[in-house]
Amino acid sequence: MLLNDGTASNRKPDECCLSIDISRHIQALTNEFYDEQQHVFDYERCRNSQEYYRAVLFSRHLKKFDPFVLTADKDRLAFWLNVYNLLLLHSVCFSGISSSLREVKGFYQDHTYNIGGHLLSLDDIEHGILRKNARQPNSISRTFKRNDPRRSLVLSQLDPRLHMGLYSACFSSPALRAFSPDSVEQLLVSATRDFLEREVTLSEDSRLLYLPPLFKWYQSDFDVQGVTRFLASWHPDRGLVQKLLQNNNMKKTFNRYDWQLNRTGQQQTVFA
Repeated sequence: MLLNDGTASNRKPDECCLSIDISRHIQALTNEFYDEQQHVFDYERCRNSQEYYRAVLFSRHLKKFDPFVLTADKDRLAFWLNVYNLLLLHSVCFSGISSSLREVKGFYQDHTYNIGGHLLSLDDIEHGILRKNARQPNSISRTFKRNDPRRSLVLSQLDPRLHMGLYSACFSSPALRAFSPDSVEQLLVSATRDFLEREVTLSEDSRLLYLPPLFKWYQSDFDVQGVTRFLASWHPDRGLVQKLLQNNNMKKTFNRYDWQLNRTGQQQTVFA
C-alpha cells in the first residue's frame, strides 16, 4: 500500500534541504506525542493532529526526491533512518493498530513509500538499504535481486548501530529519534548507549548476560566486532563491561521481545 501517493503540500521544499526537513517533521511528532521516559507514543492523538497531517503532506514530496544528491555516508545514513521511522509512524497511524504490529499481516512488506521513483517497504529500507542488502532473519535470499534497480540505493557500509536507531512502535523498540544529518554520529552514540543500558543487564551473580533478541536475529551484522566487543565499545556501564571481559565463560540469554504497541495508557508486558 503506497502511503505517500496523492498531492503534496503547496510549499515545495528545496531538494538540498529535504533530508533536513524530514528530520524536523519526525522531531515535531516526537516532541508532541512521544514520552521518552515512559517509552510510549500517543498514536490516537497523533493521527488526528496537524503535525501528522503536515508530515503526510511532506512525505509526498519524497516521490520526486533524488536520493543520489546525498553523497556523504552520514547524510545517507541519517536520511534512510528518518525515512524508515517516518514510514513506520505513518503506517501505524494509517492502519489504526491498537495492540501490536503483528495484528496486520505483512505490515513490514506492504506499507511503502515512493522515494524518487523507487517503491520501498520498511523491510526494503532496513534490510536492503541500511543492512547492505543482507538476508532477513529466517530468509535464504537477499532483499534486492541481482537485477533490481534499488540495489543502487544500498549504503556502502553497514553500521550495526542502525538497529538502535530504528523505531518499531513497541515496548522492546529503541527510543524514537530524529536523525539530523549534521549530528547523526552523536545521535547514534546516544541511541546505542541508551538502548544497551535498558536492554543489556547482568544477573545478580554476574554469571548470566541478558541480551535483546536483535543480537540473535542480526548476529551477522555484529560479526566484525562480535557482540562482546560491541558491548565493550558502547555499553555505558563500565562495571558491566569489565565483568564481561573478565569472564569468557559468561552464559548469554536473550530477553523476550515485547511486541505490544507502546501506546499511551498501555502497560508494558512483564515476562516471568
